[in-house]
Amino acid sequence: MRLKELDLLRFIAALSVVLFHYIAYFSVDIPRHIPVLDGLEVITQYGFLGVPLFFMISGFVILASAMHRSNLDFAIARFARLYPVYWLCVTITGVVAYYSHAKPDLNLITYLVNMTMLQSFVGFRDLDGVYWTLAKELQFYFCIFLLLSLNLLSKVKTWLAIWLIMTITFTLFKQPFFMGWFITPEYSSFFIAGVCLYMIQRGENTFYYSTCMIISYLLSAYWIYRMSPEFLSHATQAEQITCVVITALLYVIFWLVATGKWKITQSTRLMTLGALTYPLYLIHNLVGKVMLDYISPYIGEVFAIILVTILMLYLSYCIYFYYERNIATPLKAYLIKINKFKGFGANTA
Repeated sequence: MRLKELDLLRFIAALSVVLFHYIAYFSVDIPRHIPVLDGLEVITQYGFLGVPLFFMISGFVILASAMHRSNLDFAIARFARLYPVYWLCVTITGVVAYYSHAKPDLNLITYLVNMTMLQSFVGFRDLDGVYWTLAKELQFYFCIFLLLSLNLLSKVKTWLAIWLIMTITFTLFKQPFFMGWFITPEYSSFFIAGVCLYMIQRGENTFYYSTCMIISYLLSAYWIYRMSPEFLSHATQAEQITCVVITALLYVIFWLVATGKWKITQSTRLMTLGALTYPLYLIHNLVGKVMLDYISPYIGEVFAIILVTILMLYLSYCIYFYYERNIATPLKAYLIKINKFKGFGANTA
């Protein structure tokens, strides 16, 4: 069952990242001294927290999609969901970067390696800085695939406890030192929270999973406080604490969704907004900033940001409506059909 509230949260997360890059992060590169943007920067500087929210949503949604699926069906579904749209967005970004000279060192090899989505694992730089989150997602997907392959996915209490303990020991002692090889230690608590909330939504041992979620929040608070100076310009202690408070609000809101205490009337528009978030996230950063650089001198930075944000939303809609629905969705159905026909993917959880 698709939760429409998650579509809204997913869109809010994506839009917050867009505004973070266009207003807060971009203004660090080029100081503006424009009252409207300076005022908005105070708010949009926290937009980077949309990324941890994405990870929480992934923990929830990916576990839900993996349940009662074979390992290969799961892999096919993830491949068809991620790669066709990613290939198009990487190509658009590469073309814009090449002709705008936004990436002077861009070459064909870098582009081709980025098309695999494995660039960070083989020592290549991301074509667009926002792609770093995809490596974290792929690690999580691989772990779910492994659990499916070993018929262990249904043992959620067991592997979740092991994952949580490893995250705690890494946070306290940096052990096991190899944890980052297969799952992100810094952001594990957000994925764990999503897993817990999915199990709570199913009505499974609420006390156990609520306890795990509370522990995951404490870990999240620690890591967000520690990492926020990497995203905030000249972060103060008050701003770091604000990040911790916002993280708590994200946990509460997601808990309200999972427990059914916050419901939204069914709307196809919300589903569309949720579908826009992946292409919007992939395409907005480098392409959007090149457009901002180009048109800002003509119409001013405030109107440029408004116009570019609207254009990125429109481009994302076109990618979803005209490309993803006609390419990715049929590809997923076809590959799953072939997989079942050939009798692969027998392992189920």
